[in-house]
Amino acid sequence: MRALHAQSHAVDFVRGLTDHPTRALCSFGAVAPVLLIFLRAIDIPERAVGFFLTATLLGDVVLSLFVTQTADLLGRRRMLALGSALMCASGVAFYLSHSFVVLLVAAIVGIISPTGNETGPFAALEQAMLSQLTEQDGRVSVRSPLSFSHCASTDASRA
Repeated sequence: MRALHAQSHAVDFVRGLTDHPTRALCSFGAVAPVLLIFLRAIDIPERAVGFFLTATLLGDVVLSLFVTQTADLLGRRRMLALGSALMCASGVAFYLSHSFVVLLVAAIVGIISPTGNETGPFAALEQAMLSQLTEQDGRVSVRSPLSFSHCASTDASRA
């Protein structure tokens, strides 16, 4: 009975992972141009905006290395929950502050993607979890629609 209960949670989790990217990528694609407009609207100079975007990308790389190296040690679900909390905190920081330093730290820690793609550390973590929770023979049937929704969502958000 316990194995059946665990299996139903795994199925629900896989459904959530396959449904999430469509919404997320539409959001990520919309963030990229809005982020530039926002930074310029609060009078951050163009050169500083360039530094902001570069530092955010480099921060994503460092954070990706940290998350992928520690996720199995701390637990993948815990790491996803921590990432979600950091993203929420980042949104609050963007809402409340116009300080360049505060926004930069929030963008790096909260994984604000200036590219409009879901390329941060949690994408790799979600893919690893998806592979672990699906049967080897069924992975293609799960990953194909997911990859298609990634492309379609990214394109739709940039239209």
